[in-house]
Amino acid sequence: MELRKQIEAVALEAGKIILSADSLQVTTDEKSGHANFVTEYDKKVQDFLFEKLALVLPEASFVGEEEGAESFREEYRKGYAFVIDPIDGTTNFIKAYRPSVTSIGLLLDGKPFIGVVHNPY
Repeated sequence: MELRKQIEAVALEAGKIILSADSLQVTTDEKSGHANFVTEYDKKVQDFLFEKLALVLPEASFVGEEEGAESFREEYRKGYAFVIDPIDGTTNFIKAYRPSVTSIGLLLDGKPFIGVVHNPY
């Protein structure tokens, strides 16, 4: 199966985690910055993506928003690197406003190679 299709399949599965959330029970923490939140579902989806995408492309490194990796390190300029935002639109997600997506970028030698955005709603 082609690489983009494999990444899409993982994004579709991640969407099921987002849809399983009970918005009344979502635990929320604040990160640095105004209205910058993280939920347990951000963390669950990111962990899931790291695990499943590592099976798709084991040699890739990972940059995840929820682990505070906001700077571009030199290691991302060599080979493959996944850049992940597990729930892009967390504030919308918290308020049960549907425009929330999973964003997966794949860099090759520091340059955009493949991008997948999935809105599970």
